[in-house]
Parts: sequence; C-alpha cells; structure tokens
Amino acid sequence: MTEPWPITHLRPRNITRHMSPRSTAGTVAASGFTQRVSVPAQSWTIIYEGILVATEEQIRVWDYTEVYLEGGSVPILVPLVGDGHYGADTGDVSGAVAAGSTVMTVGRAYGGILGGYHFSINERLYRVVGVTDVGGGYYNFTFRPPLREDVPSGWPVFFAALQCKCRLASDDEMTMKIEAGRMGTATVRFVEDPNAD
Repeated sequence: MTEPWPITHLRPRNITRHMSPRSTAGTVAASGFTQRVSVPAQSWTIIYEGILVATEEQIRVWDYTEVYLEGGSVPILVPLVGDGHYGADTGDVSGAVAAGSTVMTVGRAYGGILGGYHFSINERLYRVVGVTDVGGGYYNFTFRPPLREDVPSGWPVFFAALQCKCRLASDDEMTMKIEAGRMGTATVRFVEDPNAD
C-alpha cells in the first residue's frame, strides 16, 4: 500500500496542480501553418511550496520521508489540501469502465459537480471536463486524464480527500537547508506515477 505524504507535519503553504498537456505537430505547410493534435495522455504535476520545517518533530518526519522516497523510486500519495468536496464525499461507478476511457457514468453523485472539479479513483486524480444528467441520480462524466486502469461497476469515486499517486520529480527534491535556528522552508515537486500497483 502506498504511504501518504505526512500532511499533518509537512503542510505546504501553496499547492500548484496541473495536467501536463501532450500534443504532436505535423510538418509546416507551405502557408506557414502547422497542425497540432492534442493527445489525451496528460499526466499530473503537483508542487508543494512553502513547507515549513521548524520543529524537531517536523525535521524528523522530513528526514524519514526523504529516506523512504529513495530519491523518487518509491511512490507516495499526494493529497490536494483544500480542494474537493463538492457537496458529496463519494459516488460510485455505474457499469465497468476500461482503462483509457475518458467518459463514465457515476451514481449517487451530487448534481452540482461541474467541469473543472476533481475526483479520485484508486489513488488517481482526474478533472471533470463536462457533466450530463442522465436521470435517476446518474451523471455522465467526461474527464481527463484518461482512466489509468480498469474500474469495475460499483467502485467508489471520491470527491473529498482527493489524492494522486506520485513520485518525486527529481532525485534531489527533498534537499533542504536548515538554518542555524533549525528552521527551513522547502518546495517539493511531484509527478504522477504511471505505474499500476
């Protein structure tokens, strides 16, 4: 089981999260225009900024986390603090959905969910592109990035306590200077872990 980032001890002041777009371009036409085609294989980048490390306990947790992550070879669950919870904690998938899909039907979901909202399934983070009410308490969600793995019917969809399975963006992300008074602040970049458990 993937461990979560120790958010109670190492809480960021700011969080940046975005999907890194993927697109491809053809050759330049005689007119000078190039056709670009978007490929729906985006991945997440999450940045924790302004992590205060000031107490002995925070330093201990930082040091443990640095060793545990092995320079990015071990994945970690990165919570999106302050994001999510759009009136419902969970919904459930209606009908099995295959990996690579960008549309699914969700039941028991709050009807106020709109494009731009987020949800998590199986430790993966997704962004809603559009929602269609199909009646009976069911909604069709169009979302990105594509579903990372097969999801069975009835599987939970989380709108609160959002998280994304990630790795450190580089080997030295956990490098931090501790000032003489044993205080430091840090920024840590994460990238989505593409591997299934």
